[in-house]
Amino acid sequence: MNILEKILEESFLDYSAFVLQRRAIPDARDGFKYTARQILHAQLREKLDAKHPFKKSQKSVAAATSFSYVHGDASCYEQIIRMGRPLVQRYFLEEFNGNEGTIINSNDYSAQRYTECRLSPLGMALFDYLKVLPKENWSPTYDEEGEFPLVLPSVGYYNICNGSFGSIGVGLISSIPQFNIGQVNRAICDLISDPSIDPCILPDFASGGILLNPKTTLDSLNRGEGRSALLRGIVKKNIKEKYLEIVELPYGVYTNTICVELQKALDKGKPPFKDFKDLTKTKVQIRIYTDKLDECEKWLYKNTSVQKHFTIKLIMLDNGKKPRLFTFKEALLAHIEHAKKIFRLQFENQLDALKSREEIIRGLIRAHSIIDDIIYVIKEESTSRADAIKNLISHFDFTELQATAIVDMKLHMLTKIDITKLEGELEQNLIDQDYINKILSDEEVFNTHLKERYMEIADKYGDKRRTQIYQSDEFESQQDGEVSDKEFMIFGGGQEYMTVTTEDPQTIAVDIMYSSLIIPGDEVVILTDQFRGFTRKANQFVLGRGRWKDLIKLNDGEKVIGIYPRREVETAQFAIIETDMGKFAVHQSYILTGASTRGKKLVSKKLLVQDVELSDSHEGLPQIR
Repeated sequence: MNILEKILEESFLDYSAFVLQRRAIPDARDGFKYTARQILHAQLREKLDAKHPFKKSQKSVAAATSFSYVHGDASCYEQIIRMGRPLVQRYFLEEFNGNEGTIINSNDYSAQRYTECRLSPLGMALFDYLKVLPKENWSPTYDEEGEFPLVLPSVGYYNICNGSFGSIGVGLISSIPQFNIGQVNRAICDLISDPSIDPCILPDFASGGILLNPKTTLDSLNRGEGRSALLRGIVKKNIKEKYLEIVELPYGVYTNTICVELQKALDKGKPPFKDFKDLTKTKVQIRIYTDKLDECEKWLYKNTSVQKHFTIKLIMLDNGKKPRLFTFKEALLAHIEHAKKIFRLQFENQLDALKSREEIIRGLIRAHSIIDDIIYVIKEESTSRADAIKNLISHFDFTELQATAIVDMKLHMLTKIDITKLEGELEQNLIDQDYINKILSDEEVFNTHLKERYMEIADKYGDKRRTQIYQSDEFESQQDGEVSDKEFMIFGGGQEYMTVTTEDPQTIAVDIMYSSLIIPGDEVVILTDQFRGFTRKANQFVLGRGRWKDLIKLNDGEKVIGIYPRREVETAQFAIIETDMGKFAVHQSYILTGASTRGKKLVSKKLLVQDVELSDSHEGLPQIR
C-alpha cells in the first residue's frame, strides 16, 4: 500500500465514523440521532418551547445552526418539520402553527418564514433531568461558547417509539419501526422488574394501516433484523355506489404516490378500475371506481404502494460510539441502564441539596442564640463580604456554607429568624433524607419509583394503537408452523390475548382473566360473555399480543371470558362461565355441538345450570376468573 492509499483509507474510516456517530445512526440509550439532540436542546436553551408563545420557525433553525448544528438551514428545518408532522411522527416533539405538511406529498410543507414552531410538552419532558447529566455526556458547541448534550437524559420516554426510517450511514442502514408508547413503557417496566423476560411488542405506525405478518415481524424484532414487516393500507368497499375508498396508507406512503401509480395503470390500459378521484384533505380519501370490487382490491395490494414492506434493522450506537445490531430487548435494556443511571443521579442530587439545606438550617438555629455578636462582627469587624464570611468562620466556628448563608441574608431577616419554623423545616428535611436514602439503598423501592415515572409519561402522552394486526398464515411464509408445531400458552383479558411458547416465556402484558395450554393440532373453543362459542385451529394463533376482534367477530361490548382446547371440553361435563350476571355452568354437549367458526350462541339463559358449587361435576375444566 502506497502513502496515498493509506491516507485515503484512514480518511475514509474517519469520515465513516463521523457520519455514523454524528448524523445517521441513533443512539440505543435515548433513541435519538446526534443532530436531533442539537436541535431540541437549542430550542430549550432559547426558550422556544411550550411554556412560551410560538415563534417563527426561522428562530428555531437559527438557534440550532448558531450553536451546534452544522448541516445547513434546509436540513435543520426538515428535521424540525419531521419531529412534528402528523402521520410521520408517532409522538410529537415539536408543535406547529402553519402548514407543517400533509399526507399528500412528502415535501408540501411551507417555508420556515411562514410557519411557527416550538418544543412540545413531550419534547420538554426529555430534559427534566438535564441538570444531573454527567459532564462526560456534554460536548462544546462548534464555536466553543456553549455546550450541548451528547445523549438526552430521557427518563420516561424512549424515542424508539418514533422509529428511525431510512437512516443511511456509510455501509450501514438503520431502519426502526414505530411503537406505541404505552406498550413500550409497560415492557420497560416489566424488564425493570425482571430483565430475563422477553417483550412481545409489535410496531404501531403513525399512519395506522394493517400489519399483515405479526409472527415474522416479531421474529425479526427478536433477532434485530430479518424479513420485513408487511404493511397494508385500509381499503373500504362501497357496494352500492361501486367504488373502493383508501382511507389509510402504509407508513411512509403519500397519496400523491398512489395517484401516480393509478394514473400510470390507466395510461397503460385495462386496469380493473374505470377512474379514481383524490379527495384527500386532512385525511386520506382516494376513491377508485370499479365494477370489480374484489378483483380491484387484490390488484391494489399487488401493484401499488397500498401494500409495502418496512425493513427491520435495529442498528444503533452502543453507548454513543460503535454501531451494532441490537435485538429489540437489548435496545430496551440499553435504555433502561441509561435511565437508571440518570434517575439515581437525580435522587443523589436531591439528597445533596437536602444535606446542604440541613447544614444551613442548623447554622441559622445556632445563629439565633448569638445574633447580636454575629451582627457586630459583620458590621464592625468586616470590610467586605468575603471578610465577613472569614470572620464568622474564625469567631464562631461556622462552616463556609453556613457563614455564606448568614452573610447573604438581609439584616432585617437575620434579626427576625423564626426558630420554630426552622426546627419544623429541619424535622421535615431529615424525614426527606431518610426517604431518599431508602430509595437509593433499596433496589426494589428504586425500581418502583422508576416504573412510576414511565407509567406517568405513558398515561400523559399515550394513545391507542393505530396499526391493526391481521391474523393470517397467508403472509407468514417464513414462519409457517412456528407456533402450531410447539406447545404454547394463551393468556387473556376481556379484549386482548397474549400467546407465548412454553419453551420461550415472554412478557405477559394483558390483564389475565384466564389461560390455557395449547398443543399442536388442537382445535380451540373460545367462549364469550354473550354465551357464544367460536372454534379456531391452533395454527391460527400468532406469537405476541393480539386483539380478539382481529381473530373472531365480536359484537359491541362482547368480551372473551374463556378459551379451552376441545380435548378438555370433551373430557369434562361442564364449563364454568363467569359474567356480570353471575356464574353459570354450561354443559359440554352444548359447547361441542354449538361452537362454530362463526360464533353461534351456545345456549339460552334458561338452559344454563346455576348450581356451580358441585365441583365434581365440572372437573377437568378450570374455573374462569
